[in-house]
Amino acid sequence: MLLMDNLYYKIQGSFLFLDTVHTLFHLGEIHMRRFRQWLSIILVLALCFSFAPASLAAENTEIPVYAKLSGHTSWVRTTSISSDGTLLASGGMDGAVRVWDTTTLKELMVRVLSSDIRIVEMSPSGRYVAVCTNNYDDPIYLWDIQTNSISELQGHEYSANVLAFTPDEKQLISGGSDEKVIVWDLAAAAKTQEFTYADDVTSLSVLASKQFVAAGLRNNTIQVRNYKTGQQVKTISGVVQGGSYSYPVDLTFTPDGESLYVAGSTSYPNVFQVDNGFSRVPNDPSKFGETSYWKKVQFSQDGSFLFTNDGYSAYVYDTLTGELLAKSDSTYIQDMEVDPSLKFIAAAGHEDVEMMDLSDAAKTITSLTIQVDDTSIPLNREGSVKVIANYSNNTKKILKSSDVKWTTSDFQTAVVNGDTIIPRKEGKVTLTAAYKKIEASLDVEVTQPVKELTHMAFSSKQITMNEKGQAKISIYGFYDDGSKEHFPLDDFTFTAADPRMVSIQGNYIVGIRAGKTRLTAKTKNYTFSTTVVVKDITPPAAPKVKAIANTSRIITGKAEAGSTIVVVAGKKTYKTVAKTSGSFSVSVPPQKAGAAITVTAIDKSGNKSKSTKIVVSKKK
Repeated sequence: MLLMDNLYYKIQGSFLFLDTVHTLFHLGEIHMRRFRQWLSIILVLALCFSFAPASLAAENTEIPVYAKLSGHTSWVRTTSISSDGTLLASGGMDGAVRVWDTTTLKELMVRVLSSDIRIVEMSPSGRYVAVCTNNYDDPIYLWDIQTNSISELQGHEYSANVLAFTPDEKQLISGGSDEKVIVWDLAAAAKTQEFTYADDVTSLSVLASKQFVAAGLRNNTIQVRNYKTGQQVKTISGVVQGGSYSYPVDLTFTPDGESLYVAGSTSYPNVFQVDNGFSRVPNDPSKFGETSYWKKVQFSQDGSFLFTNDGYSAYVYDTLTGELLAKSDSTYIQDMEVDPSLKFIAAAGHEDVEMMDLSDAAKTITSLTIQVDDTSIPLNREGSVKVIANYSNNTKKILKSSDVKWTTSDFQTAVVNGDTIIPRKEGKVTLTAAYKKIEASLDVEVTQPVKELTHMAFSSKQITMNEKGQAKISIYGFYDDGSKEHFPLDDFTFTAADPRMVSIQGNYIVGIRAGKTRLTAKTKNYTFSTTVVVKDITPPAAPKVKAIANTSRIITGKAEAGSTIVVVAGKKTYKTVAKTSGSFSVSVPPQKAGAAITVTAIDKSGNKSKSTKIVVSKKK
């Protein structure tokens, strides 16, 4: 294991050595790229035969990979995430910069540059992606993904190594192998400050509350300046103590701005107190001891979790205790970025971005909440109870009842069995839930027994009304003691099977057109219905009758379809039914010229039309 660790450090060191040689001697880009690719292959082969540190506790959570974002055709070297976690940028040795939707896991945009990508940095809003390549003649590329336009920031003698946006997205700060840090005004696309140091800039971090920019240098120092005024704040020497190569590989200010954490070749982070003159905090060997080499240092937004990687695994630590909470089972990580909402880690691997699920890793229980329907429980009823764990990442989870231990202040009054409160006698009692040394209590009162509601129903099995008429809705609840109670309608929702027939207006049902339908009432625990009949009270239109002569034997015309046609000729009555088309014909004996005949239509509901009167004409 020690041999493999030494091999790992030497290979990692060779990357950094090559960067320095490339800077100093301007090696050809093609040869450099091929050489680095061969070294990458050697690194992966070495890591495949290595083992996880033996001290890793078996109970630590594994960080699983739930998706891989594919599209790059060579090693992915760098990732960056927007502050809301919805957008992800990745850059690879194929020269491509890709932007992904982290929800759908789909690629949104891609830009291919002329050289392999060294670093990408996404602005907090996700609007910009700043890009540095491994071609030392290249500028910093600023890609506006809203407009899909790209601009160039010229200022470094060689391409930049590290990038950082200010939280307000007004400045971009870059550091490079030309021993310079440049502050860029994004609106003007121009530099506002330029700081020159004694060695290559290897890492950057911004503390916006104090307008500090901390620059880690390859000579193992950190320079802290005010990025607005350019004022020198502090020089920290001998930053990384120990290791095969000692300099700040990565650094970051804590979210509260009180400390500066530095990653290097040591098995622990190097920590400095900001308000105490950047004094070193002595290393505690009991903290953060599971990572052999710190390549990354990143905090959760609330500072509860600290994330790092050693080149092949991602680690999640509890910041306060230094306890290892989770570790990935990966084989190679060139770079990684943590979603600010702690949903995932985006790790740069071989041709893929591995999306690692943090849902079970980066959270600790801060409190418990006991949830009941009511804190007053009748003696003849049982109450349901749930215990909810509140986590540090603002998520919640209902705990299994078997995982919760319950105690009661008076077991004769009430106890909890699983997810049920069992009352035993009237009185007050305190119920306490415990889970992983965290407790929560709830005061409950057991009250006198209450009658049980057995079912609910409309006041009648059928509601009848006329067209355009209305009927009042009335609902009763029936109890186990035989009594019933009239219930207000506020807690009910009503649905008509045919809304074209009736409508609900307040406490009334209104008839729209004739027919028969069902009215359903629904409340929290009950659903029931009744029949609604809307009577037809609209008389049909008066029949239209064709003229007849004294020789005619058939009376024809049109009326409401299905209506009964009544013809009165003389003292006799004749009937028929109008066809679906409305046409009708009635046979009658020939009538005398001048005789009056009346025709009336009666619909199926018994509504009678006005009579149509015709006079028999004499045939010419």
